[in-house]
Amino acid sequence: MRRLAAVLQIVAVVAIIGYSTWQFVQGSLAAGMSAFPLLIVYYLFVVSRVKRR
Repeated sequence: MRRLAAVLQIVAVVAIIGYSTWQFVQGSLAAGMSAFPLLIVYYLFVVSRVKRR
């Protein structure tokens, strides 16, 4: 189960970064930057929960 969770987390982070990069290439700075708060939310809810254990 941990391996599946790790793979899903990697896919989610790569998708967010890929979306941001694609928006930057298209010239949309606002859309590209709007995806980065998702990474902060991901860190707060997923990574910090793991660190508590």
